[in-house]
Amino acid sequence: MKYAIKFIQDDNDTLIVIAKDFQEFITYGNNEKEALEHAKNALLTVIEGRFQGREVIPFGTHNIAYPFIEVSSLITLKIAIHNAMVEKNLRKADLVCLLQCHPIQIDRLLDLNHTTKLDALEYALLTLGKSVIIDIQDAA
Repeated sequence: MKYAIKFIQDDNDTLIVIAKDFQEFITYGNNEKEALEHAKNALLTVIEGRFQGREVIPFGTHNIAYPFIEVSSLITLKIAIHNAMVEKNLRKADLVCLLQCHPIQIDRLLDLNHTTKLDALEYALLTLGKSVIIDIQDAA
């Protein structure tokens, strides 16, 4: 999943980075490389904030005219689980009951820094009425 970003040259020779999909997203860097690194970290922070606030997370609007930040497939699946939970008004405790597992497993399932097994993510999505379709494309 890709999120379009925009670099804006600031008055003090830094680059400000914003993202169309997240109004709360803003970061900066002294050059493009540093700004992009900060943007990757800021994106994960914004997503985690939306997880905590139980807000739907957009699935990215990559525009060819803009550079982008790409999140991993695992994070994409975790976002899909979160969005399905918000859509169905389910809490973590509800998912514990549905998946018949321990609360710590749900915490890991939704932790962006945890390397969750693909089968656990797929099972959670299936339980939430979603299916996973993998699309392999040539790299750009």
